[in-house]
Amino acid sequence: MALPAPLRRSLGRMFESAIRANERAIADLAVRAANGHAHPKLCDLGCGDGRLTAEIAEKVGARDVVVVETHSPNVDSVRAKGFAVEQSDLNARLSLPADTFDIVISNQVIEHLYDTDVFLGELFRITKPGGTAIVSTENAASWHNIASLLVGWQPFSSTNITGKEGGVGNPLAFFSGQEGAIFAMQHHRILALRALVELLRLHGFTIAATRGAGYYPLPAALGNVDRTHAHFIIVSAQKPVG
Repeated sequence: MALPAPLRRSLGRMFESAIRANERAIADLAVRAANGHAHPKLCDLGCGDGRLTAEIAEKVGARDVVVVETHSPNVDSVRAKGFAVEQSDLNARLSLPADTFDIVISNQVIEHLYDTDVFLGELFRITKPGGTAIVSTENAASWHNIASLLVGWQPFSSTNITGKEGGVGNPLAFFSGQEGAIFAMQHHRILALRALVELLRLHGFTIAATRGAGYYPLPAALGNVDRTHAHFIIVSAQKPVG
């Protein structure tokens, strides 16, 4: 069942506001992580079209930027931006060298992966000792996901689970009634903030900061006040030295 056009537009505006707030939080944490590095080495795992990568690279003064991307059209896009590109499956070991990057970012990627341990292990391996990894994902415990469960619907963050159709199990899902997602773009694992923090710790990181973005139907900035129930959660984690 497709959403009425006015409702879709309203939801779309709230969603875009949350996305922008999430990206601002990632960029802010990257700037903090770059403190003391004139030209930090930057890596983006699952960079999409590279727009956010380019924005962060400019903000932190990164000249050496490497991205990992799976989707071929995105690979062409980021190559056109001048970044070094590895086209690789983020469920598998990467060819990137260990202990290399001052800052590694990964925005809205971990929920698409089926081997979280391999991904986080590689995230730790390629981050330089003393460097920072910044991971953002949708929040399993967001208020809109909780509300969906209370009425017996699929959580918003877990409705793109088939290639047959989008918005499965939730008539208010933004992509309800639209074309389904290919396997690599489906959500396979949704985490709450505590789970993301604990997973990063289990893989050797020390938590530096957390952020939140999106708080439907209230302003997106409130997600950073109540991070536990925000739409997007962001964790900045450091790789210990020695």
